[in-house]
Amino acid sequence: MGFVGNSFSGALKTIAIILGILVLGYLLIQAIPILILAAIVIYVVVKIRKYINSKFAIKNANITNNLTEEAASKSFDDLQSDVIDVDYKDI
Repeated sequence: MGFVGNSFSGALKTIAIILGILVLGYLLIQAIPILILAAIVIYVVVKIRKYINSKFAIKNANITNNLTEEAASKSFDDLQSDVIDVDYKDI
């Protein structure tokens, strides 16, 4: 009698494992399109953010270069501009 119980228990475990694998396989097959779609959406969002950030970085770099060039062209030793001569009295 013990042999029949052990055989039935082993068969039940085998059937449970096979059913578990089938259910997980079915769920995985149903989830693959959703996972692919999510990956594509995440990829597109990341690319758009990088594009926008690079455009702002280029714009900011151009502004910085313009400001640097203006500052370099205006020096304190610029004698070509109008110079105001001021006389001071010693106290």
